[in-house]
Amino acid sequence: MRFLGICLLLILSAGPVLAQLDSNSVTVTASRSATSPMDQVILAVYVDSNLTKSLSDIVNAVSGVGITPANFSSLSQSSNQTLPLEWGFTLTVPLASLGAMATALAALQQSIAANNPGVTLGSFSVVNSQSSQTAPCPIPGLLSDASAQAQTLASGVGRSLGGILAMSASTSAGGAISPCSLTVKFALGN
Repeated sequence: MRFLGICLLLILSAGPVLAQLDSNSVTVTASRSATSPMDQVILAVYVDSNLTKSLSDIVNAVSGVGITPANFSSLSQSSNQTLPLEWGFTLTVPLASLGAMATALAALQQSIAANNPGVTLGSFSVVNSQSSQTAPCPIPGLLSDASAQAQTLASGVGRSLGGILAMSASTSAGGAISPCSLTVKFALGN
């Protein structure tokens, strides 16, 4: 039980521990997540074929919807006895074009076997969504958060908060949600 209490104390004090305090300055790090709107969907497209077909044959059969060899993602055994191979492709499409792509895939599903004996478009579906842009870091908000943290630390040791001595920002590329942090070193007054 005592160990649990020590662990809880360490977790609760993690924020102030991240700040470094010396006699003339205080350094704090503020973090936030920035978000971008989802504007793309990722489609999974599965094509069934007989054993004589190659990746080139399959890509040629579905190239009319924009699938290239770069979209190839998997090859597995199909439950279809006549067409035992299942070729998987992933295709990223703008959200605004999803309806048109679904229509094109449905049309291809109806016509593919006539033009490509031994090949059928088994299925297609949306498997994920994403943002095409990395969200910008909210630097003014991060600076405000860092200032508030630094003011609390300075007040806690009976000092006033001075000007900014140094500052650095970092972003992790996270797509729609990007973690951002800002480390700021403030001078301490009397």
